[in-house]
Amino acid sequence: MEVLKGLDRLIVRERSDSSCGRYAVLTSEGVEVMQARENTGLLHQVLAGRSRAFHIDIYDMDQHEVMKLRRPYSVSSDKMDVCVCGETVAVVRKEVTFLKPVLVINDSSDKNVIRVKGPVSITDDCHFELFTADKKPLGDISRRCRRVGAERDLFTINFPLQLDPRHKAAVIGTCFLINFLFYEN
Repeated sequence: MEVLKGLDRLIVRERSDSSCGRYAVLTSEGVEVMQARENTGLLHQVLAGRSRAFHIDIYDMDQHEVMKLRRPYSVSSDKMDVCVCGETVAVVRKEVTFLKPVLVINDSSDKNVIRVKGPVSITDDCHFELFTADKKPLGDISRRCRRVGAERDLFTINFPLQLDPRHKAAVIGTCFLINFLFYEN
């Protein structure tokens, strides 16, 4: 997680050579800093689609697990737990709204720290804005749909350099949740 302290921009790409949800997390210069793997059975992926529960484990380049993203199956509102080094640091929830999709990132004591507001119309290229709890702009998560070699560009994340690394980890996790909520087939 030390690597997140010095970063203000990340790129998340899905590896298209894999059938079971493998991702690369890169710096803006293209240096890979983390790898993510979804640990959900193929049958569950096919049958439940975007409403499925998922487990994503994120590793550093030495293959040490640094983050876990856990989305339990639920018929109620969507939520995902973000764990860093075995400790729950954030809970991401989807709010019920009429127009724009809104996700909230709460810290481990369930206090709101970041709000994520999406566009009214979800398309292949979208922009989700990050705001502090007191509604000040904080950064963004942008989705672009284009191929780069054997990888597909999914998201670019921009956040302040001085943002707490635990909150940066929660924003990275939110990218995966946005992908599952709005772009999974």
